[in-house]
Order: sequence, then structure tokens, then C-alpha cells
Amino acid sequence: MLNNKERRNTMYKPDIKKVLKVLLRKSKGLNRVERIEEMYKGLTALGLVVCRQKRDNGISFVSYETIDYIDNLLKRAKQSRLNPRTVFKQLEFNY
Repeated sequence: MLNNKERRNTMYKPDIKKVLKVLLRKSKGLNRVERIEEMYKGLTALGLVVCRQKRDNGISFVSYETIDYIDNLLKRAKQSRLNPRTVFKQLEFNY
């Protein structure tokens, strides 16, 4: 039996992969921290497009849950790139 978080991840996985692929392609040629910041800007622009599509048509090509999931993913990636010691300490406590 899957819990809600696992079910949500499997449900939107193709959308997540598509959006991440586009964001990675647009942020090519930068270092890791700059790449994450550029991907976050692209995700913000994508969120505005989704809001406009929902307002005009009532349906969009990406859901809000997918954007929220990628936003959390980018925040965790940026945190791990800026503060590798805190991530290492978190890993020590988990094991």
C-alpha cells in the first residue's frame, strides 16, 4: 500500500521528468549553484504560465503539485550545494 507522498510521486513522475529535462537544458553551461538558481527562475516562469492557462482554459499541461514538488527538490539541492556539512550531518543521524 502506497502512502500519499509515494502515490503522488508515481502519479506525476512523467511530468516531473519532462519539466526537469527542460529546466536542465535551459541552464546548461553554468556551475551547480548558478544552475539551480536559473532552474528556479525558469520554474517560477512556468508557474506563471500554468496560472494563466488555468485562468483562461481551466486546464494546463503541468499541475501545481508537480511545480511544488520540483520547487522543494530545487530547494533541497541548493541547500546541499551551499552547506554540504549540514547534509553530511543529517546523513550521519539517519544511519
